[in-house]
Amino acid sequence: MTAADPRWRDLAHILVGHSTGVRPGDRVLVAMREAETLPLATAVVEAAVRAGGHPQAIFAAAAFDRALLRHGDDALVAREPELEAHAYDWADVAVVLRGSRNPHDLAGVPADRLALHRMA
Repeated sequence: MTAADPRWRDLAHILVGHSTGVRPGDRVLVAMREAETLPLATAVVEAAVRAGGHPQAIFAAAAFDRALLRHGDDALVAREPELEAHAYDWADVAVVLRGSRNPHDLAGVPADRLALHRMA
């Protein structure tokens, strides 16, 4: 689907209007994972604004995780991502959009490092 595909708008309408029930004044966090989620994230932001919400977006990617897991020390890998935690605390509603450019991005990362990072 392309960014102009009306199915993104339709799905965003369902996510904002039905699944999360965004109301006027709600702080809406749109958490994107991977660039492939941009068309849907854009549609969700638009739908949230139309519903009277106040959306903010954050972005994460497996490539960022891979860099952290390959080059960070155990303390860095295990730390809670503070900005992300504050974003979820701030939000009345969160819409998390996960996509995958390469499902093998974390291949080769030792299982114990992945476990340590996922506990953060």
